[in-house]
Amino acid sequence: MYARNALALCLASASFAANAQVPTFQTVQVTATREAEAVDAVPASISVISADQMRAYGAHDLRDALALVAGVEITPGGDGGPAGSVPALWGLREFDAFLLVVDGVPAGGAFNPQLTTLSLVDVERIEVMRGSAPVMYGATSFVGVIHVIHYAAGKAPARAGVAVSSHGGGRVQFSANLGGAQSLALEAERVGSSDNDSSFLRGRLLYRAIADVAGGQARFDFDASRTRQSPGSPLPTVNAAFDPLVAAGGNFNPANAKLDEDRYQAIARYTHATALGEWNSTLSLTRTDGDFVRGFLSGDYATATGNNAEGFEQQRRMDDVYVDSHLELHPSPTLDVSLGFDWLYGRARYDNRLFDYRVELDGSGRPPSGPQDTADEPSGADWRSFQGAYLQADWHPRDRLDVLAGLRLNHTIEGIKGDDPEGGPPPAWAQQAHTRLSGSLGASWRAWGDGKAGVSLYGDLRNPFKPAALDFGPEAEARILEPERARSAELGVKGQHFGGRLDWDLSMFSMDFDNLVVAQDVNGEPGLANAGHEHFKGFEVEAGWQLAPDLRLSGQYANHDARFGDYVALEEGSQEQFRGRHLALSPRNTGGLGLSYAPARGWQGSLLVNRVGGRYLDKGNHNLLPGYAVIDASLGFRFARCELRVSGHNLGDRRDPVAESELGEGQYYRLPGRLLELGLDCGRSGQPHPGA
Repeated sequence: MYARNALALCLASASFAANAQVPTFQTVQVTATREAEAVDAVPASISVISADQMRAYGAHDLRDALALVAGVEITPGGDGGPAGSVPALWGLREFDAFLLVVDGVPAGGAFNPQLTTLSLVDVERIEVMRGSAPVMYGATSFVGVIHVIHYAAGKAPARAGVAVSSHGGGRVQFSANLGGAQSLALEAERVGSSDNDSSFLRGRLLYRAIADVAGGQARFDFDASRTRQSPGSPLPTVNAAFDPLVAAGGNFNPANAKLDEDRYQAIARYTHATALGEWNSTLSLTRTDGDFVRGFLSGDYATATGNNAEGFEQQRRMDDVYVDSHLELHPSPTLDVSLGFDWLYGRARYDNRLFDYRVELDGSGRPPSGPQDTADEPSGADWRSFQGAYLQADWHPRDRLDVLAGLRLNHTIEGIKGDDPEGGPPPAWAQQAHTRLSGSLGASWRAWGDGKAGVSLYGDLRNPFKPAALDFGPEAEARILEPERARSAELGVKGQHFGGRLDWDLSMFSMDFDNLVVAQDVNGEPGLANAGHEHFKGFEVEAGWQLAPDLRLSGQYANHDARFGDYVALEEGSQEQFRGRHLALSPRNTGGLGLSYAPARGWQGSLLVNRVGGRYLDKGNHNLLPGYAVIDASLGFRFARCELRVSGHNLGDRRDPVAESELGEGQYYRLPGRLLELGLDCGRSGQPHPGA
């Protein structure tokens, strides 16, 4: 309620703003509005991380890139394999609660964010918007949008880099313009691990082109990636500590374990000026083929005299279609309107083979999956269609006031075929359809400002919903969970001072959530279930200070209170009410501090410290884990065109439990161990642009 009252006060006070011309902050975003707009004018908490900032810290993955964004906690690895990650925003760590967008297109389509294929090569900036995007992206997210934006065709930096890293890793990267309005980016990398037989190989090609066609502008992207992962294993715990009977660095997968994915995406865009306004259309087609072999210790791993692990093979094929067409209207000098529709369609087919096997608790004796007796061969298919018509208005009646409001009509349909969850003969069918409104209302008021200094107040209300996630687990049941729903409010203040050298953003939020998807025992197997009602609240602050032309100090802190409402579930063999309990692995406090020194020539360096506070290992809040800090650092020398740098990640080699497995019952992944890298990077900077 406090956030709603404060938002009303913000809207009322804005009417007294002075009507003088007010310069806006230079940083622009496109995530909230689809059109370039200054961050201070948007009624939402948004962070923009530039390519130069990522380069200053030697960032090569999403965790490193977003380490100084308030409230964002990204854990590499998880059930998606060592190439994936499990982001948490607003205190909620759910693999589909946030939306990953790449160049304006949801990555992963109507299913789950496709993080394993994400690369930062040729990335011009990353925008992070806290909270949902219920108008422009519809039934896709609750706690945040991570928008990765590449350099426009023909504007890419000409760069090349090579590196070697510990545990047998290395990478080669290249990006260049091909003449005219075309660009190409290539990457091949291998990342090893201190854990046994855990690593990944990834290759990627991104081609972008732009041309004038029929009085408009046409753009074309082709993105191809191939990922080959050797997954590690989550570990079981006893009394908030990893079981000492199980080797800490052991791998308990079958000997031929793999998570192999081939992904091909083609995107066509067309922009044309009309009598009504600018017409923009996007068509994206994606095909993903997966070949997986996985295994996890069973619940009786310590006492079983025979098989003590459960494995499955899976062949998966996914097809995604994304269509968006909208008009950008400007009916008056103070009003901008986006009117359009979009369609997000996904179709998946998966064939499983289940088997049991035995592996020693030190990780030895891992058998291949092939010779093992087949226990079952379930298969399933799922299709999802998310359609929506939307209207968003950006009204700025005064130079200091901006009101952003939007409404969307969603129609979602999901159908699934698989085994009968009630035990009947396969195949069984299930289908759900929902038609619902979602929307947002927010305002931003420039309280005062002159030149590159100023303070803006903002607030917003949002009301998203989303069909529940599909975990692609071994059971392949024809079961559809209830859709997730949320209502959130946010209030904040952001500013710049000292000629723009100091910038900061302080926000607080409150969100009521229904039908959260959590990991839970389902008919004796690890699976997903709805978790009743939850409440999230907290505040976040981040700041950056340019102490000198080449020296920048940045910091962030977040306080999150994530608790269950009415939720009863099985815990340690008995039914338990979790009302008022903290969500598992959701820390109350997180923070980070970073210092980077990056002159045009000479010595370079960075130091980054991220602190994660105490959090409960289990939903029952019986086991409290201590907090920990992760330290990253780099040191290099920049010549006229090249830079030589040595980087260290997780220098303290912390191996704390950070993510619960959805597939291994009561098992948790550890923070990846220490990684050292020596790299040489040559080239020039790209040309920034405000659009995707």
